Amino acid sequence: MAVTQEITLYFEATHALPTLPQWHHEHGVHGHQYELGFVFAGQDAAVVVSNEQTLKQWADEQLRGQHLNGIVGARPSAELFAVWAYEQWADRMPGLTEVSVSQTRDTAATYRAA
Repeated sequence: MAVTQEITLYFEATHALPTLPQWHHEHGVHGHQYELGFVFAGQDAAVVVSNEQTLKQWADEQLRGQHLNGIVGARPSAELFAVWAYEQWADRMPGLTEVSVSQTRDTAATYRAA
């Protein structure tokens, strides 16, 4: 049985989804407290602790307090953000199997490696 471990990061950032209708509450610039989860399979605890330190530093330096449209892309929905975050780390963190993004209680997405 494969052992899985999850690292969860929390940070606040802004984004806008300008392709949505102007009346939609996500159309203009607004902020969320994001929950970003990384799931690893088959890694020992020491590797996961090292990964956690690396990911926390990355989130603190690159994501916290930032406008995600300029980082993730022109349309940083939860779905596209999850794919983007997975692609940032998949080659550098063996065992990464999925990334989840939650921006509200009702808006979340998970990307799982094929």
